Amino acid sequence: MTNERFYSFLGLAAKGGKLVYGAQACEAGVKSGKLKLVLVDGGASENTKKLFADKCRYYGVNIIILDEIGLLGKSLGKPENKITGIADAGFAKSVLKKYGSRSGGEKFE
Repeated sequence: MTNERFYSFLGLAAKGGKLVYGAQACEAGVKSGKLKLVLVDGGASENTKKLFADKCRYYGVNIIILDEIGLLGKSLGKPENKITGIADAGFAKSVLKKYGSRSGGEKFE
């Protein structure tokens, strides 16, 4: 799956109101169990990547750390955003499946 199609699919989740934006909201969503998948932009700091990787492992939430820098927020109309969470299990499963077919990035399950 091409990057364009991957990010377009995320746009569908955004239009459906299934996304949570920002580190604080995503951290709260992970802890509460409301988020099914967390996406971290490749441009996020190493500390942020490690923090979310550790939290997601602890709480049993899937995470994808993207290779691309700046595309996550830009594709969703929030260019400064580095962390996005998906609250819908169906969308999260589809994103994991579609991203898994691509090379690159880091995926924890």
